Amino acid sequence: MSTTPQGSTSNQDEITLGTTTTTTTTTSTVSQQEHTAINDGSDSRRHEAFDLPISKKFKSSTTLIKNGSDPTSMSSNCNTANLVEAMEHTNGETNCNGKSENNNSQHTTTSQQMAGVFQHQTSTSSMKTPEIDEGLYSRQLYVMGREAMHQLASAHVLISGMRGLGVEIAKNIILGGAKSVIVHDCGNVEYADLSSQYYFTENNIGQNRAEVSNKHLSDLNNYVNVTFSSATVDDAFLLKHKVNVYVLTDADLEEQLKVGKHCHEHKIKFVNANTKGLFGQIFCDFGLDFEVIDTNGENPLTQIVTEISQDEAGVVFMSTDTRHGFEDGSYVTFHGVKGMTEVNEREFKISVPSPYTFTIGDTRNYGVYEGGGTVTEVKKPERVNFKPFSESLKDPELLVCDFAKMSMPANLHLAFQAFARFKQQYNSSPKPWDDSDADKFVEIVEKLNTENREQPLTDELNKHWIKLFAKTCTGDLCPMQAVIGGIAAQEAMKAVTGKFMPIRQFFYFDAIECLPENVFLPSNEVTTESPTKMKSTVAAEAVKAMNSRMNIRAYVDGVLPETEHIFNDQYFEDLDGLVNALDNVKARQYIDRRCVYYQKPLVDSGTLGTKASVQVVVPFLTESYSSTNDPPDPSVPMCTLRNFPNLIEHTIEWARDNFAGLFTIPAQQAEEFMRGAKEFAERTSKNHSEYDKTEIVENVKRMLGSGRPNSLSDCICWARHLFEQQFHNTIAQLLFNFPRDHVTSKGERFWSGNKRCPHVLNFDVNNPLHLDFVVAASNLLAHIYQIPQTRDRKLIAEQVATIHIPEFKPKAGITIHENDEQMRADNDRQKNITAMRKNGQSANDIEIEQLLDRLPSPEKIVNIKIQPHEFEKDDDTNFHMDYITATANLRAENYEIQTADRSKIKRIAGNIIPAIATTTAMVTGLVCLEVYKFIQGHKKIESYRNGFVNLALPFFGFSEPVPPKRQKYLDKEFSLWDRFEVKGDMSLEAFIEYFKHTHKLVPNMVSAGMSVIYSPHFMRQASKAQDMKRKISELFETVTKSKIPPHVRSLTLDMLCDDLEGNDVEDVPYIKYTFR
Repeated sequence: MSTTPQGSTSNQDEITLGTTTTTTTTTSTVSQQEHTAINDGSDSRRHEAFDLPISKKFKSSTTLIKNGSDPTSMSSNCNTANLVEAMEHTNGETNCNGKSENNNSQHTTTSQQMAGVFQHQTSTSSMKTPEIDEGLYSRQLYVMGREAMHQLASAHVLISGMRGLGVEIAKNIILGGAKSVIVHDCGNVEYADLSSQYYFTENNIGQNRAEVSNKHLSDLNNYVNVTFSSATVDDAFLLKHKVNVYVLTDADLEEQLKVGKHCHEHKIKFVNANTKGLFGQIFCDFGLDFEVIDTNGENPLTQIVTEISQDEAGVVFMSTDTRHGFEDGSYVTFHGVKGMTEVNEREFKISVPSPYTFTIGDTRNYGVYEGGGTVTEVKKPERVNFKPFSESLKDPELLVCDFAKMSMPANLHLAFQAFARFKQQYNSSPKPWDDSDADKFVEIVEKLNTENREQPLTDELNKHWIKLFAKTCTGDLCPMQAVIGGIAAQEAMKAVTGKFMPIRQFFYFDAIECLPENVFLPSNEVTTESPTKMKSTVAAEAVKAMNSRMNIRAYVDGVLPETEHIFNDQYFEDLDGLVNALDNVKARQYIDRRCVYYQKPLVDSGTLGTKASVQVVVPFLTESYSSTNDPPDPSVPMCTLRNFPNLIEHTIEWARDNFAGLFTIPAQQAEEFMRGAKEFAERTSKNHSEYDKTEIVENVKRMLGSGRPNSLSDCICWARHLFEQQFHNTIAQLLFNFPRDHVTSKGERFWSGNKRCPHVLNFDVNNPLHLDFVVAASNLLAHIYQIPQTRDRKLIAEQVATIHIPEFKPKAGITIHENDEQMRADNDRQKNITAMRKNGQSANDIEIEQLLDRLPSPEKIVNIKIQPHEFEKDDDTNFHMDYITATANLRAENYEIQTADRSKIKRIAGNIIPAIATTTAMVTGLVCLEVYKFIQGHKKIESYRNGFVNLALPFFGFSEPVPPKRQKYLDKEFSLWDRFEVKGDMSLEAFIEYFKHTHKLVPNMVSAGMSVIYSPHFMRQASKAQDMKRKISELFETVTKSKIPPHVRSLTLDMLCDDLEGNDVEDVPYIKYTFR
């Protein structure tokens, strides 16, 4: 894009930042603010190669960027409180001796003695590898695993080249948690660098790129030793800094060949990354016999064993509810199998004859299977060999990412080489949009395609693509750097951890669809919504720091139905498009509905660990986000959770519900009662079943009655009894109802298949897990009543030992549901009883009085203070995760289920979405590339790209969006984007006549939501004539019994209608009725 000379003025772009539908609080530093805006791609400065109409489009565009707690908004929050060692910072100047004559050359790698001075500017001590900070790396730990994180924390990474691509890679690796990162560049900042290097400002022009970058990068992660250098990189340099991975960016081909040869010979992992305009390249060489410890990034499969045959095949049976998912030739191990105990803790290579069984081989000499057990996939490492760069250049392995452009990788492989040959022959790069240079460039590519080859590299040389490469290759775009930088950084992490399958070996990416649809043709406002110091505020400050010419507005209000007075008709109509970064389907669907209603383009994205997706929604061209729905997550039957768990996930969900049922809901109900007893009784009587009312009343009585705790000792005593109730008595009652040898009416063992026979737990004060439960439960109860808490385990243990627990005797006549069908039938009976008891207002009034009689009198509770718990997984001081971890694992022990560590339980209980900076960076780049397209107003569906990426495999899949489904009424086609536009408030009579004459439709019913505005069959005859003369807006207010808010200018109406001959017309578009 065109750049504005210093001191001149231009139209300013404006970005508005706002909130998600949920609000959280984060702590942010300056570096985090910068990181927040890294992925916006909002810098208006572009290299001359992109001096196209797109620049003008951006200056008159308004975009809403919806940013939330989705995995696409990876936080770079740095926790410095846990650092044990003092941090030393040394500062100094960096020389760049031995450079080429061009002062802006960024790479100098020879075998001569080290030139220049390597200058440290560290942000943490490098004396020892720090322990993994689970608070800082929690989401990444769920992606990488603890072992890989420890390996990453021991890695020393050199990144050479600190233009836009290099700094993006460095940012991602630093956030990832390498031990040390050296940023290297011998060149100085140029004006063109400002287009994609977000840390550079005009004041930095003439300063060393590495030094300027380091000032910002060193703030990103206090656990990473970030240094900079402009020295010559030679053997001594690499040895001194113990470099494990050498990342080379935007170097010339001669330099790439030198570094690639050196790294392969010296067993240094090599990642080579380049961008040329709208084209990107990545190459990986991790040497010979490289071990990949996890080839796909998926958690190992676990299934419930229901039977193992005692025969030569050794057939293992599992539940027939779902396919087991194991593959032929994979390895598994068994846990907890009864009877045939020989299979436990052993690995078996399996054969898969069906989706519900597999075989493990001869089991004739094993014991007879009696029940129980789980089988878990065992991941085996895979060995991979890499060719050196020079060899791969001649005989490349190419990864395809867009199956609509199968030959693109081969074309780009030649084009990147041709770029070097062109510079060598003509002493310059191809000039932007110069036809003569583009023709010369094509000639070079054609020669390279057959040069020193028996067969051409490709038979599908595409001159159009090659010319586009030549005309744009000197450009620089921040989103391209984000895409290639995110992927390259992940490859560097793979190199040191062996976690996930590397790229083998060349990967090429293009975004030629971002060019104007007529590529030969020669501000305002972007709006971002985010919570928390609000994320929107942080992002606004960061963007302003990067580009002072940008106007930006931050909102801290959620975009949801309750804020439609803020994000109203005028607001949305002024937008050119929206960008989502949300973490839940409901919020995305709401934004999607608004975009369809206002006919605005939307780019939605999401990440899950190494997986990412981008969907572009364009009015009239594509389907919307809500047009298709993912299948719902399989739900666990309630009876399984309550009585028959068989997986640790079941006990964790039970523990989470148990927490809410003890420490959140009852306290909230008690609070509500204390605010107004009569109103509380009325709401309870009206809104709940008989069973629920009894439970609510008992909750309030327990929370506020005479049995409430008055001291920590009372809380400890309560917690000890709670242990007995939950892990002994309840299980004893269950076994009383269904003994271990219980047989069903069909003669089958009751405790078989998915039902694990439990056993009671006898409390042992010397068992750490038992005491963990009492410590957490007693402190949680103390918090509710504002009683001082304690972490003194010895004190609690001493008191627990003195508590008398009465012997439990199971009771006859207690109903325990065997399945959800029985439970639903019981609930239906309760509802019928409740309905029969409600015989008019007087009966209801009596019931309210009865409820009040059963509750504490207000004067007795006036001095009680109640403080409910709101579950917060990330606060390690509040006992929430202590309780859920202990409870889940104790229940797992009840049912002989393998226990889990705190980290896994926290992920499941807190519904934490795994996230990593590399995926986030890449997907934001992809999003911004799609934004370029809709801002230019692309009208061809083939110009847009939906994407699905899995960096772990790696897999890259890009395709055209799906067009909207077409429907038809009379002889007219329409899609979800079409509607009837009615402007001006008119009478009902005029409204009906309008549709008769204009659209040949006769309305039979007109409704707004659930309210019927017009239906001739239900209109009162006495007022029909008068109602036909009334305005639609007036009728709306009458039937809804509410005034239309001042900010609402239009109503959404639905219509049932006939054609003029009286035939039913089934489907018609909705009506946008603009009355103001």
